[in-house]
Amino acid sequence: MTVPSNAGTFVTAHAYIPAVIQRAVNCGVGIEYGNYLDKATAELMAQKKVYLTPTLVTYAAST
Repeated sequence: MTVPSNAGTFVTAHAYIPAVIQRAVNCGVGIEYGNYLDKATAELMAQKKVYLTPTLVTYAAST
């Protein structure tokens, strides 16, 4: 049972880094932004059937 299914709805979070994204995904929370999404986290999202909603703006690479 996940947070969203307990309420009969869906939940999304603004998340950028893999550790935060993974925590949200493991609770059934969808992700918005996901700028620093890595391969392992993307695979976790696919396994859990959690969607990513990217922004319409492309960010420059951080240095």
